Amino acid sequence: MPINGPPVAPHQTSWLEWGLATMHATGLTPHEKLEVMLLVTMFTRNEALVGAQISAAQKAAGSTNEQSMSAYRAILSQLLDPQRFPEMLAVLDSGIFDLPDDPEFEFEFGLARILDGIEALVRQR
Repeated sequence: MPINGPPVAPHQTSWLEWGLATMHATGLTPHEKLEVMLLVTMFTRNEALVGAQISAAQKAAGSTNEQSMSAYRAILSQLLDPQRFPEMLAVLDSGIFDLPDDPEFEFEFGLARILDGIEALVRQR
């Protein structure tokens, strides 16, 4: 769903109000609460957008996620200079691109790291 501006429709503002209200007793400032809501919203939207774009590209190419990731690994293995990209090559060598993709795990991992950071901010207050 495209974003045409700040939330103004009843459902958009109700959702934002609910999210802000969940942080009432956190000690965060109104500005910080709004930034938390934007951070979580943007992460969620980005995960959904990237997933949809990758799926569309794979569908257009007639490939599965496993085929795409295997091809990606093969291309990077040939292109990356070991002196310049040792960490990326270590990731490739780990076999992670040969495992079945788990978008749910990836989303939960990222969201948990964001929430950990928010928790640290709340504890500072």
